[in-house]
Amino acid sequence: MNEFSQASDEWLQIRKGKFTASEVHRLMGIKGLGKTGETYIFEKVTEELGGTIPPVFSKAMEHGTLTEPFAKRHYELAFDCTILEYPFFTAPWCDQAGCSPDGIVEGKELGIEIKSPYSPANHIAHLMITSPQELKEQKPEYYWQVQCCLAVTGLKEWDFVSYHEDFSGKLRMSVLTVAANEADIALLKSRIGEAVEMKNKIIEKIKARLA
Repeated sequence: MNEFSQASDEWLQIRKGKFTASEVHRLMGIKGLGKTGETYIFEKVTEELGGTIPPVFSKAMEHGTLTEPFAKRHYELAFDCTILEYPFFTAPWCDQAGCSPDGIVEGKELGIEIKSPYSPANHIAHLMITSPQELKEQKPEYYWQVQCCLAVTGLKEWDFVSYHEDFSGKLRMSVLTVAANEADIALLKSRIGEAVEMKNKIIEKIKARLA
């Protein structure tokens, strides 16, 4: 764990070249890394060699950033807890992978991943997800993000939280607890290992060509 805030220059720097939980789903194709995984690997090569992948900005991302503090506070009040914030964890099993949790519940072996959809219809769709398997099938990008966070931190459970301020009462927030799935984590670690190996080979080839 490192003592700086998410989105700071230090946070951006330590993530460069690393495969992170928020994008790891790109490595989790049904038949292997595939073209999507290869594109992600080339992005990590670019960062490793000093390039910068232009960030993608959207109203949805801006909305999520602005509303996340309110979602955290709502969660704390609902469960009478305190959320501790940690900017970045490097995986103990691979120094080329890591995660930036939205928070870890104080006094519990429980992390949280918060989504604050720009569209209230997307929040309603999240309310319909009632099991980790449904999350995996309907929102694989979120499922693999959660499993990566579990794999990196070593925690056993993670709450997938959806929040939208348009609604009141129980409709405002949904919480789905996802347990660490050892088989899926083993597959995830294997894919990250493949990606790191491919990234290193690409870098070696480029350096040899320029030698």
